[in-house]
Amino acid sequence: MKRSISLFVALYLSTLNASEIPSALYQHYPHITPESNYKIYQAIEKAKESYQKGQLQETKERFIQILKQANRSKAVKNIDQYDFLYANYVLLTMLGQNEKSESDYKKLAKYVLHYLDKETRNGKDIWEEGDLGQLQLKMYQTIANHTAKILYKESNRTNKKLLREALSYAKKATQFIRSEEDNYLKETKMIIENALAGNPPLKGENEIKIIKVIKKAQNQTKSLAK
Repeated sequence: MKRSISLFVALYLSTLNASEIPSALYQHYPHITPESNYKIYQAIEKAKESYQKGQLQETKERFIQILKQANRSKAVKNIDQYDFLYANYVLLTMLGQNEKSESDYKKLAKYVLHYLDKETRNGKDIWEEGDLGQLQLKMYQTIANHTAKILYKESNRTNKKLLREALSYAKKATQFIRSEEDNYLKETKMIIENALAGNPPLKGENEIKIIKVIKKAQNQTKSLAK
């Protein structure tokens, strides 16, 4: 059965407080195997069903429990890499739509990106024709880019240390540009480089943000209408 990450495009409707993400989710890796433990697989499928029914709060709680269970249970210790990444991608998508959760987003994002780097030799071993490869690619693009944006915002364009860290994530994201649709990753990198150079905001930088907000709202409206 072909897997898809498109189910979670509309998760902007959900909010997730930092206190709701257990630290175990970004402190310990579960035992990853070529195939999920069947109980984990069933839990993943039920979580997807919850989302399809519009039960976003239940969806969030299910994915948190899946990852917690995979971390601590001796009886259920196996989780497929795709399922592991999928669950984390959903949680990060939720966190990314809530400014109050930015601190927790960074913690989970750094944990997931470290895992991706380890499993793919920093992105060199991604098989992009497969479902797992497509998910890995999408996660590198979106998570690294969003982390860069959070750090850029926190820097207030003056904190050089935060700006350099933001740029490192922006550069990581641009390594995974595959089409013109990914050029927004270049924009993030350019904005941060400009701030590091001590220049005023780029002409049109605010306008770019406004256009992106409008386009995002339009896409979300289309998704909900389907």
